[in-house]
Amino acid sequence: MPPVNIKNLDDLNIYTRERYFIAASYCINKNVIDIASNTGYGTYILSKIADNVIGYDNDINCIKLALNNWKKDNITFLKGDLLYLEPKKFDVVVSLETVEHLNIPIKDTIKKLINFMHDKSLLIISIPEDEQHEPNETHYHTKIKKDFMIRIINELNLNIINIIKQYTINDSGYNQLMFILEKKEG
Repeated sequence: MPPVNIKNLDDLNIYTRERYFIAASYCINKNVIDIASNTGYGTYILSKIADNVIGYDNDINCIKLALNNWKKDNITFLKGDLLYLEPKKFDVVVSLETVEHLNIPIKDTIKKLINFMHDKSLLIISIPEDEQHEPNETHYHTKIKKDFMIRIINELNLNIINIIKQYTINDSGYNQLMFILEKKEG
């Protein structure tokens, strides 16, 4: 995604902010990675209650804006592409508004995200559910159905802890689904 120079959380889209606040509730005292962190506003929200957060984005301009706007002792911003990152293990892996932007199968994206999980980690992802308006030109995946995602999640041996549906109240957006996931035992 192109850089969105947000300097104040009040300027952030209310729906995006809400998704990060929901994700943050799972990050209390955890080591967190925020993949596709854009300019760092969500990483900052997560850092309010997480022990440490690394925000990764593949756009150097996003990283520069993040470093300028959202510095905090427990945040590190790094340039990196999910497809090529060396996986390390985190307590919580957050990747909101990501899968629709990558030109690879959704299942492959989730597999990449799983590489950052240890046995007790959580994975938090979001998808635009069944976009009805003109698709965003940066979305490679549109009209994503909940049942399709559940099938992929099951195939990848993940448990669904929660599915949260977020409705938009106007025509400027689309509904989002957030999935809170963990690895199945055994």
